[in-house]
Amino acid sequence: MTWVPMASYELSPLASFLEAHEEKGLNASALLFQGKSRPQWPPSRTARFWKIEDSQGKIRGVITLRNQTTLIPILPGPGPWPNFPLPIPPGKHFSLLGPWEWTSVLAQMIPGQPYKFMEYLLMTGPNLPRDPGNLPEEWEIHPANPQDRDLLFPLQAAYEKEEVVFSPEEFEPWACYHNLKILLEKEKVWYIQDGEFRPKAKGGTNAQGKHWSQLGGIYTDPPFRRQGISRVLVQTMVNDLLESGHRSSLFVKKHNVPAMNLYTSLGFESLGTFIISYYCIIKT
Repeated sequence: MTWVPMASYELSPLASFLEAHEEKGLNASALLFQGKSRPQWPPSRTARFWKIEDSQGKIRGVITLRNQTTLIPILPGPGPWPNFPLPIPPGKHFSLLGPWEWTSVLAQMIPGQPYKFMEYLLMTGPNLPRDPGNLPEEWEIHPANPQDRDLLFPLQAAYEKEEVVFSPEEFEPWACYHNLKILLEKEKVWYIQDGEFRPKAKGGTNAQGKHWSQLGGIYTDPPFRRQGISRVLVQTMVNDLLESGHRSSLFVKKHNVPAMNLYTSLGFESLGTFIISYYCIIKT
């Protein structure tokens, strides 16, 4: 067996395989479905796919390279898995993302150790809507649109400084502003504003497959935490996505006990450990 690059004429079998494993492999299936029922083959700069087939010619494993920098393995079932020829040149930074049982297989094929290793809990949301509760008087929750970029930028910047960058010195305002622009154009975003129309919490999707949407970027202004604001936000997002035919999933840092407790109270259940590790193979 060997890993074989896939081409656009294989869209149907690839989509069927990724759909079957979307609950854990949403970051790969979203590249084909993008929240729609019919898949489309993405540009090569956006995603490339490699497959392993069984003796009957059926796909049994897929490795995705997203945006030329992120490896996403979908490796259900037992091995053995042949060595994967890394499609990333030495000296270039890249990441490995997915459930531990899949990323641990591919990590053994990558020379060297990651310079950053992040461990999360992968959780899936309920399949029925629930009452989101109430906001303070005159507070409201709204779906966002691209025109809300300047309005939401302070919250997005605070979120990235707290949850995304490794240190505050690495925060880049222009990159944050660009990321927010892309999110508002391609994903679903909600925000909560107070009685003076100031955003105090926000969240949205960061991957949309055929049946599942991944929640992310959930952030509440610190002075307003532990007041039920995040509960209303997350439950509203879950309900709206259920109405559109999608269940919700997310991954949360294992040391973030308040967030895990919130999601559990809203009916989210654990699917196990989710890993994001960062590499840069040294040139020889």
